[in-house]
Amino acid sequence: MRRRAGVGAIQKQRLEQEKYREKGSEIQENQFQQMSKQLEVFRENLEEFASKHKSEIKKNAQFRRQFQEMCAAIGVDPLASGKGFWFTVVPIGKGKWLVQSVPGELNLDQTLVLQKASTLGTAWVSTSILTQDLSWNDTRAENALNHMVKEGLAWVDTQDPKETLYWFPSMFAECVSASEDAVSTK
Repeated sequence: MRRRAGVGAIQKQRLEQEKYREKGSEIQENQFQQMSKQLEVFRENLEEFASKHKSEIKKNAQFRRQFQEMCAAIGVDPLASGKGFWFTVVPIGKGKWLVQSVPGELNLDQTLVLQKASTLGTAWVSTSILTQDLSWNDTRAENALNHMVKEGLAWVDTQDPKETLYWFPSMFAECVSASEDAVSTK
C-alpha cells in the first residue's frame, strides 16, 4: 500500500512553487528593464533621426508617410509634440507591455483599465465592465476613461445602443492576432 504525501512534502512543494514564482517575477522584471533601456536608446535615435531629417519629413509627403507609419507601428507620434517626443513602457498584463506616446504617466486606475481590456482580448471596455469586474462606481470608471480619451489613449464608440464603448488602438494588433489564433485552432 502506498502512502500519501505528508505535510512536509506539501510544504516543500509549496516552497518550491513560491521560489519558481519569485524567479519568474525576477526574470520578467529584468526583461522589462532591458526593454526599457532598448526603448530609451531607440527613442534617442528616433529623435536624432527626426531632427536630422526634419525638413525632408516636412517637404516629402511619401517620406513623411513612411516615417509616420513606422512610428505608428510602435505607438510613437514624434511629430505631435513641439518639445520632442516621449514614450514610456507600461506593463498591462502577463508579459504584455504598452508603449505610451503621451508626455505623462498613467495612474493606477488607467493601468487597470488597460489590463482589463488586455485580459478580455477585445481592445475595448465599457463603464459597466469596469464597475462589474473591478467593483468601481460609475464616476470612478468614467473619470478614468474620460482622461484616457482626453490623452488620446482611447477612442469613444457610441454605436452600441446599450452603452458607450472605449477602444484602445494600441491593442488592435494584439486582438487581431488573438482572433487569428482562435480561428487557426478550430
